Amino acid sequence: MVDGLRITRPEVTVLDMAGVMCDAAFRSLVDRYAGGRRAPLERLADWFGVVCGRGIAGSTRARRELERRVAGDVAESVLERAFVDLIEGSLLPMPTLQFIPPWDADIRIDAAYVDSSVLIELDSHRFHANPEAFEADRRRDQVASAHGWRTCRFTWAQIKHEPEHVIGVLAGALRTPGHISEPHDNSTFLPFA
Repeated sequence: MVDGLRITRPEVTVLDMAGVMCDAAFRSLVDRYAGGRRAPLERLADWFGVVCGRGIAGSTRARRELERRVAGDVAESVLERAFVDLIEGSLLPMPTLQFIPPWDADIRIDAAYVDSSVLIELDSHRFHANPEAFEADRRRDQVASAHGWRTCRFTWAQIKHEPEHVIGVLAGALRTPGHISEPHDNSTFLPFA
C-alpha cells in the first residue's frame, strides 16, 4: 500500500493487462515495458511463473508472447514490432531478426532473408534523420552490395499505410535471382494470408 492505494510491481501489471488487451496492444505494451532490453523480459517471464496459471485471463496470450521473445524474437522498437506483425500476416516467411552480417560482427541489421541475401532495414526519423546516420546507412548498403546482398529499406509510413507495397517489394526481392530485379507489377503478387 502506498498512500492508501494498493500497488503492484510493473511486471504484474503488464501481465494483468494480457487478460484485457488484444494481441497487438499487448505486444506494444511489452515493447514499451522492455524497451528492447532482455533483462526486463526475463523478469517478466519470471513473474509469469509466479502470478499466471491455468484459468487466469490472458495467461495464454502472455505465455505465447513471452516464449517468442525470450527465445529471441524481441522487437527493439514499435517500428520493428509493426514490421513483424506485417510479415506474420502475409504468406512470406519470417526473416531472421537482428541479423549480424558475416562481414562485420559489430553491426546488426534489423532483419534478413539469409538464403536470398536480402537485408531489411527499418528507418525511423529518430535514428536515421541526421546527416551522419544518413551517410552511415548508405555506407552500410554499399558494403552489403559489395558482398552480394541487397538492402530493402522501409519507413514507418510504408509499414503502416502501404503494407501491400512492402510485401510486394520483399516478395520481388525473394524471387528475383541476382542483384538487379526486373520491373514488375507488385499488384499481381500480394502474398497476404
